[in-house]
Amino acid sequence: MQNQQPSTLYLLLIAMLLVAAIDIGLILWWGFIELRPLTRKSLEVPVQDTPDTDVPSDPEPVLEGVDLEAGASVPDDPELLSSEFVPVSVKPEPRNAAFAPKWSLVHPWLVLQAGFVVAGLTQIILIIPVLDTLRAQGNAFMGSPYGVAIIIIGALLQNGIFVGLSSLFVKRYGTSLRAIGLTRPSKQQVVFGLVASILMLVAAMLLEKGLAGALSLLPPQLAKLLRTTTDETTAGGMFGAIHSIGWKIAFALVASIAAPIAEEVLFRGLLYNALKHRWGVRSAVILSALCFAAVHFGPLAVIVIFPMGMVLAIVYQRTQNLWVTIIMHMLNNAAAFALAMHASHGSILLAR
Repeated sequence: MQNQQPSTLYLLLIAMLLVAAIDIGLILWWGFIELRPLTRKSLEVPVQDTPDTDVPSDPEPVLEGVDLEAGASVPDDPELLSSEFVPVSVKPEPRNAAFAPKWSLVHPWLVLQAGFVVAGLTQIILIIPVLDTLRAQGNAFMGSPYGVAIIIIGALLQNGIFVGLSSLFVKRYGTSLRAIGLTRPSKQQVVFGLVASILMLVAAMLLEKGLAGALSLLPPQLAKLLRTTTDETTAGGMFGAIHSIGWKIAFALVASIAAPIAEEVLFRGLLYNALKHRWGVRSAVILSALCFAAVHFGPLAVIVIFPMGMVLAIVYQRTQNLWVTIIMHMLNNAAAFALAMHASHGSILLAR
């Protein structure tokens, strides 16, 4: 066994390390641009005295104590013109919209990547000591208590980073998570969320059945590849691979409580609002749902989760309350896990 080629697990660890290195580099680069303090001194262009020999005989008149912006015109009033005055400062060109000081599109990306990097590196560190044992077990990683524990630890770290960094950026905007909806919902909002949650779960189950029928029309090898890839990269497949009832419950609790809170704060609270500030409600609903689906990786899961993300965004826009969408998300995940307890494999519904 020692002379065999590196296993899939080794290749996966190498790929995760490479992605982590790239992500850390990008985070540091963007962090330098976004998080460095912008002082008044950095916004001012100092005026340097020039020798008399370099001064034109008829210098261009400028205004005293006035900030000149690009494209600004000088008034024609002779009383306001004087060759003895210079501008105090020149305002720089506005920064690109993606790097705006408030509701920057880069900030949600930073939060997402920071969560993935920290969770991924932590899991790698915990896996390395038992790598040989895991190789011997083959695909039984999630079947072992240690494997499930590693996944749970990584998920808790990731979700904590999602909430913590999102709160940090929102405070930087001069507001708070409470102000953008993380506050106690009204009874009407709760009822609305419960009804929407039931409809969303039913629609997702029907869509999953439709996907199962569509898979039967594909070539068997392609259908198997799509199903296997989805199971190996989503919570549904992981849940189905766990043998212990106790670990199944622990896994379900994390995915039904911690994950909904963190994901709603990030995708609806931070990302949706950033998108809405730039491109309006419709674009924000679609793009935030697309990002929400994409981070769950599974090819079949994306098809199911994308419309769910749109529903959650619409409900948030209507209620302006994150706890309503959190409750919807929790109920959806909990119901899917309960249904999967009676199934032989993880459901696509569990991918979120």
